[in-house]
Amino acid sequence: MASQLTGELLKLEQRTMELVRQCEDQAREEQRRIHLAAWAKAAGGRDTRTLTLRILCIDGGGIRGLIPSVVIQELEKLCDGRPVRELFDLVCGTSTGGIIALGTCVGNTSIDQMIDIYKNRADKIWTEKSYAARLVGGVSSVTSGKYDATGLEEILQQHSATPDGTGQIMLNTELQAWPRVFVPTVKLAQEGDRGGSEGEVELLKSYEQPSVGDCELWKAGRATGAAPRYLDPIEIGGHKFVDGGMKANNPTWLALEEARRLFPDRRIGCIVSLGCGLDQQSRAAGDGVKALAGVMTDPEQTHRDICTKVMGATAQQPSSDGRVSQLGRQTHLGCGREGKGLLSDAVDKDALYVRINPVLNFKWANDRVKMDTKDAADLESMEKAARSHIHDPQVKQLLRKVKDKLCEVDPAAEVDGTPLVEPEPEPQPEEASGVAVDWQSEVAKIVDELSEVTAEQAWEALDAAAAATAPRGGGAAAASLRAAARR
Repeated sequence: MASQLTGELLKLEQRTMELVRQCEDQAREEQRRIHLAAWAKAAGGRDTRTLTLRILCIDGGGIRGLIPSVVIQELEKLCDGRPVRELFDLVCGTSTGGIIALGTCVGNTSIDQMIDIYKNRADKIWTEKSYAARLVGGVSSVTSGKYDATGLEEILQQHSATPDGTGQIMLNTELQAWPRVFVPTVKLAQEGDRGGSEGEVELLKSYEQPSVGDCELWKAGRATGAAPRYLDPIEIGGHKFVDGGMKANNPTWLALEEARRLFPDRRIGCIVSLGCGLDQQSRAAGDGVKALAGVMTDPEQTHRDICTKVMGATAQQPSSDGRVSQLGRQTHLGCGREGKGLLSDAVDKDALYVRINPVLNFKWANDRVKMDTKDAADLESMEKAARSHIHDPQVKQLLRKVKDKLCEVDPAAEVDGTPLVEPEPEPQPEEASGVAVDWQSEVAKIVDELSEVTAEQAWEALDAAAAATAPRGGGAAAASLRAAARR
């Protein structure tokens, strides 16, 4: 009988804890709603919060964009399921990284859908042209790709359609929308240039009118992803564009410059840079992923430059104050700074810079995971490598630091007089998250329902129940059971 009484008490506690969780979920959703309202009311399109800026930068890498997509998915889970568009103030990406940024932060594509595209649509993305079609543009020309872009364009259009399905989302439909999103492209030097001449970087932005005029979202993705020798350039507003990776395969430098221009009064507090995987060969040589035999810029060199020139640290050795975490071989880095390096007026002294770029160790050292691979085994191994990397204990600890930065809320901020953060109420002995429980009454009901309970049995049950429930908030129940047992 004593064990039966203990079991009933535990059931009561479980019911109560479920009510507590429901109330906490409701409170969290309300807090998220208030945050969104705050961002929507930012005057003139500028965020008025006093918090430091949060920036996300995603490398180029073709189908290897599966890797940063998996990392973003994990970040969303860590941040209570909030989509990536709610976690950052400025988001940028080059090539495949730009497609991720545009799809998830301007368009209607979830990160789960993005992962599905990489895993299951590679055959459609990489459909080879006929030899005759390739000859039309010149087989050796940088401006003529080996693949027919029709498949990729159809996927982009499908995922950037307006909600009613009657048209296409425009890149700059809502200039004041949050977060700010841009993708780098390269405008060819002149119309019809057949020599692959590189022009200047052109940023296609969600928050400013592009120089080429109105631009559909899918075209911006197609432009930043027009990798030379893989896909043909795309024409927008009378100009031809190719992959931004020719100038900035890792767009972090561009993001820092853009952040300083857009937000002169706010410091940068968190920079998350996501790579598309390090090949073992690249890691051994120490030169990062150099796609297309030197046509694209080296994203790992950009990473090293950010560490040394901005954060005042190195990617090879921890800093003397212990705030630089060296995890693996230049695959990811978290560091703080104390006014060292460039952009000292833009980067907060406690800024967190994190680079996540898993090593793809499932290939031989003299082999690479091709950016246009359609091999199912390669795709599966890439996903496994990314998930294994982010579940490493050290990486998980680093990601928790990132979460703290991304989910930070200014306790003094208000919107129309309503605080963003409600003051926490004083804890009450018989309340949890607003749920009042009449333990005395509930426990008395349990005792009344049980027949033939002796005082000795009740006290025996009390000891077991108190030991089991007190660590989880059952102390009040145990006290009430004592009172009931004395009757």
